[in-house]
Amino acid sequence: FYNPGFVKVRKRISEQNDTIQTNSNIWSWIDCGRKGEINWELLNVTDDFKEILKGYVFYRIQTRSLSTLTTHDKPFINFISNITQTKYFPWAEGTAIEIMSEAVQKERNISIAFRKFYEWWVKMNINGCSVSVLNRLKEEKITEFKPYKDVFLNPVYLTKEDENLILRYLDN
Repeated sequence: FYNPGFVKVRKRISEQNDTIQTNSNIWSWIDCGRKGEINWELLNVTDDFKEILKGYVFYRIQTRSLSTLTTHDKPFINFISNITQTKYFPWAEGTAIEIMSEAVQKERNISIAFRKFYEWWVKMNINGCSVSVLNRLKEEKITEFKPYKDVFLNPVYLTKEDENLILRYLDN
């Protein structure tokens, strides 16, 4: 991919640096006081695939928040770097489906990020992907996210004494 050496970050607070330097093997950023980085040298993928990933991350920095980069894309890149299928690129037709199945088992955010990555890959018309595989990826079920699943409502019951105090207060 064509790398101009930096990328403008989407919607940054004005007093923060609004670019990320992309001319080295380590791309780093600060999001809400937390440092994030991707060290491209440490990724265990082919050079061709690494360039595709760089192009994707470059695109995501321009179009998404750094929070999304930190919570979705970085875990996805770590995941993709640690699976055996990415050592053999370009992929056979069913490889993306296998990767998606592994991602679904691993974590919801990784599954979503992989699907977004593959959509971008098809949209950019880069060799090694296909619309038919993308359609199959979209059919893959991702577990539903329930943001309040761990929150339990503790019902509070009024005692007779509390009830009488409230009634007396309302009568006055």
